[in-house]
Amino acid sequence: MSEIQTQPSDLVDITATVLAGLSLIGAFFIFMSYVVHPRLRTFSFRIFLWMAIFDAMVALMSIFGPLGLLKEQGKNHLSWKCRMQAVVLNFGMFGSHLWNLCFGFHLIRLVNKLFIQKKKKKKEKCKLCLYITISLYYKKRQGSFVLYTLFTILTSGVLTMLMSIINIDGNALQDKKMYLAGVNTDFWCWIDNSALLDNHKYQMVFITFLIANCTLLLIYICMRRQLKHLQSVPLPLNHHYLLHNRRVFLRTIAGGYSAYLAAPFVAYAPANFNWLCTRFSFVFHLFIICYTYNKL
Repeated sequence: MSEIQTQPSDLVDITATVLAGLSLIGAFFIFMSYVVHPRLRTFSFRIFLWMAIFDAMVALMSIFGPLGLLKEQGKNHLSWKCRMQAVVLNFGMFGSHLWNLCFGFHLIRLVNKLFIQKKKKKKEKCKLCLYITISLYYKKRQGSFVLYTLFTILTSGVLTMLMSIINIDGNALQDKKMYLAGVNTDFWCWIDNSALLDNHKYQMVFITFLIANCTLLLIYICMRRQLKHLQSVPLPLNHHYLLHNRRVFLRTIAGGYSAYLAAPFVAYAPANFNWLCTRFSFVFHLFIICYTYNKL
């Protein structure tokens, strides 16, 4: 087994620290906006808040190494700081993508609730039933938010525990390696070079992120087709303003979705993935805040 490497280059240190810092600033800005302005405490903004919290987890754990909080590890020993970085980093990545998935379901509910016509054809009724099923529809929004929260936290927690405790073959980690997302030679201290030969261990990460991204893409295509159809339908004057808002929401989800196109590669290049997510997430969060204030 090769030695564990934890010394990144200066360029990686600076890049990871600066871009992760931007993500933390964006998350802090969203949190303070939620606390200071009661009018922003809406259902949609609470989803953004949770997305920002999980993004902040990823950013904070990503700069553990550059800040000098992780020391050189032995071959068969991992400090509690290293284990904490591995667990929280993976929990944050799972939760961030799952919250984006819930936000996509929420957008489907908004579009269908505002623009479904009274006279529905059979196909439209089938689509409505499918939409109600996949989006966990409840009469009260609070019930939906509780389900979203339980789904993301429990799923992220279970997947993280499985990846950190159990191997694919069902045996406990006798060598005390943690098969979590991240294969690199910098400050991801629980990874060594021999892990490059165990890529099958990361299938859980790949499958989860691939499902989330494909579902978001289908949601985006569905909303595009629906909004395009609405352009040919005569609407009252006040509905045109609502249609414009839905277009803005659609552009928003498209911008946020683009930040996670590199998700399947997180198991092989975590530093590059962090660079992409922190850059796009900060712009995405800033756009949401500006749009919300303009609406008020």
